[in-house]
Amino acid sequence: MRAVAYIRVSTDDQVDGYSLEKQEEECLRYIKQNGYQYIETFMDDGYSAKDMKRPALQRMLSEIPNRSFDMIVVWHTDRLTRDIIDGLTMVKTLFNKYGIKFASVTEDIDTSSYDGMMMFTMRLMMAQRERERIGERVSMALTRKASTGKRVNLGAIYGYDVTGGRLVVNPQEADVVRDIYQHYVYKGWGYGKIAAHLNESGVPAKKTQWNASTIKGILKNITYTGMNEWTPKNGTPIVTQGDHEAIIDAELFTLAQTQLKRRGSLEMSRSSYHYPFSSIIKCGACGASYTASYTRKPVDKYGYCNYRCSNKKAGLCHEPDIAEIKFAKLFFEFFSRVTIEPEPYTPAISEDVVKQAEKERKRIEREIVKLDNRKSNLLDMLGDKIITREDYKKKVEEINQSLTKLQNDLNVLQPKEVAVTRSPDEVVDMIRKLEDNWMAMPNEDRKFIIQMLFKRIVIQKTENEWVIKEVEPA
Repeated sequence: MRAVAYIRVSTDDQVDGYSLEKQEEECLRYIKQNGYQYIETFMDDGYSAKDMKRPALQRMLSEIPNRSFDMIVVWHTDRLTRDIIDGLTMVKTLFNKYGIKFASVTEDIDTSSYDGMMMFTMRLMMAQRERERIGERVSMALTRKASTGKRVNLGAIYGYDVTGGRLVVNPQEADVVRDIYQHYVYKGWGYGKIAAHLNESGVPAKKTQWNASTIKGILKNITYTGMNEWTPKNGTPIVTQGDHEAIIDAELFTLAQTQLKRRGSLEMSRSSYHYPFSSIIKCGACGASYTASYTRKPVDKYGYCNYRCSNKKAGLCHEPDIAEIKFAKLFFEFFSRVTIEPEPYTPAISEDVVKQAEKERKRIEREIVKLDNRKSNLLDMLGDKIITREDYKKKVEEINQSLTKLQNDLNVLQPKEVAVTRSPDEVVDMIRKLEDNWMAMPNEDRKFIIQMLFKRIVIQKTENEWVIKEVEPA
């Protein structure tokens, strides 16, 4: 009988006594002792058995229809697979079909008999459960690591170099990151425009060229504020203070996230920054947004710009256009006479409050680590049959409920800067004083202020007179 050996290790297996050399030695001894003819060894070095995407395994399986061997010998069943479905599929659709025998050096398995097939299935179930236990332990270890403020993913991040497992600011790249945030937040540029600008300027990207998705990823990455974030599988994101230097401040990052959300829901204009009120003005007749257009004359600071209902072109609305100079006058007159009821003023957060919150955050993180350790211990107790599966399930459910509550409390208690909060009177005064500086302000500053302050301003022309019907702040 012609026999081949299949051997496999993943990274973890190599340090646990299952080396490739040891497996091959045991398989060859088994083949020789049973008087079989050795043909070849198929070796997968550094591949997990969670699936069948392994080059040597696929090459061996492809040889089966050619009948170039009669038996497959492995050191242990889990070398072939740790998935019960994959294992049964190989045996029933290939091994049995072509009369290929399967043998395990360390287990008494003969898949040609009913008892042997039952034993093979049980071994596969055990191997799959062991793989799942390893995955659970790895996940818990990563969660503990993330909860203590350490980085879980040590991959390269634009703006930083990785030195000794820590992020160190790359000065040249950090300047580019700051420019990306500045252009997006204060100039209103979109992802594509920023990417095109960087490519045209010859700024080297991390890999190939800059593209819109790369810019979006940078704008959403909280790492640039000095924080770490990691999301466990099907879990809640864990955000902690990192040990690396921030490239941008938390306030700028928050502004970027606000704009990302509002642009995604079309609350803010994506058009050129020459038009401060684009998409903010809403039609009182049909509810659509007013977008900017202009005459053949060059656009100055605002004199020649018009706003038009977006439903007008399709004939769905007949409201007239309004010049920006006329709307600006209407806008400032509205705020000069409107009465705004001030809400209760919330003073700035004191340093004592922040320190107390940080103390509570550390306490919660310690509790999370303790509960994760308890889950790991319970898993070991289940494996050693110290507790029943029912007790294990009940206790883990209780721990998971506690972990969920602690994680929710932790999300609320993330470190906050000591904020200087403006009172409602100050906000109203700022809007009313905006008119004094309006003509001297660059277009990008106008748009930034207007679109950060307002979600919508509803207008309608009644009896040949424009009126502002509703104002909704951002």
